[in-house]
Amino acid sequence: MHSTRKMKMKMVDEEPAIRAVGKKVERCFETKNYALFRSLLTSNFQQELPNHQVVSMKQSIAALRQALNPMTEIKAHINIQAIHVNGRTATVDDRYLMTGKMRDKKGKHSVRGEGSETVSLKKVGGTWLAYYDKVHDQSMSMDGHVVMHMP
Repeated sequence: MHSTRKMKMKMVDEEPAIRAVGKKVERCFETKNYALFRSLLTSNFQQELPNHQVVSMKQSIAALRQALNPMTEIKAHINIQAIHVNGRTATVDDRYLMTGKMRDKKGKHSVRGEGSETVSLKKVGGTWLAYYDKVHDQSMSMDGHVVMHMP
């Protein structure tokens, strides 16, 4: 006679790990740590802009460098609205806000960037990595005046 034991599947709550990725992204922006940011993306990462243009990881990081390099006193905040986990993949809906200072010939300026996005992640070797970022809207303002808006 042999006994059959039912194995209980332990559901792992992935939300804290996914929220931790958001905190790392904030730190990447505030410290301009592009290597850490790169480590949070898959090699085939793509970003879709509000105008439906899709850019590669390399193009996305180049645009990030161009935007952040002239800035100081950067503060970043990612407000996660929803997390949907489906096994080894997940989507995160968030609103983001980044503020900082920038100096040019006319002096020091306050810069503010904000928008919303849906980030798709997959678990690779126990780590959540972003593989697709759909930016729904984004705007940039300087000294309170909108200088760029993509609905």
